Amino acid sequence: MRAAEESSYRQLDLMIEKDLIRLALEVLSLRTNTSMMVDALKTLEIILRTGQDIVETEGGFNPYLVRLDKEGGLAIIENMQGYLDEQVQKKATEIIDEFFALNK
Repeated sequence: MRAAEESSYRQLDLMIEKDLIRLALEVLSLRTNTSMMVDALKTLEIILRTGQDIVETEGGFNPYLVRLDKEGGLAIIENMQGYLDEQVQKKATEIIDEFFALNK
């Protein structure tokens, strides 16, 4: 998942086409490894930020936010806010506040 950090827009788009969003959400759903969960949340944050860049240049909706929502991602990320590890809670809250808050 760390490949998302250093990839170009096109490379990231290809990874998303190959179900990177679903994979990151599966890691969160398994709740087995805190480090992997933080990495999955960071990956989702990068994806959503890239989608926001698309909105700023082309208009419309964040395509990755729509895709994440269709995969049930909002509920999964919201559940992470109650996870035992503070890093997981913090990153989940940051994502919710940045990409899902109604009053931005």
